[in-house]
Amino acid sequence: MDLIELRVAATVLSLTVFLGILAWAYAGPQRRRFEDDADIPFLEDQPPGARHARAAAHRPAVSLRVPPHATGRKGQP
Repeated sequence: MDLIELRVAATVLSLTVFLGILAWAYAGPQRRRFEDDADIPFLEDQPPGARHARAAAHRPAVSLRVPPHATGRKGQP
């Protein structure tokens, strides 16, 4: 096997891995989870009544708010 065949094999393998990851990301439960995770930054900006029903139903179990002592602000809620 010479260098050109090795490069071709590496390119084909890389393309196959990329397409496999792409298929995994857009298949079934992963797609829904990634869409829900993509909405997380916007959940705090919307009033409670305007949240998307699916995003509101899948809130993270932990708080995403940064405590005041971590930001260096004093006396602000």
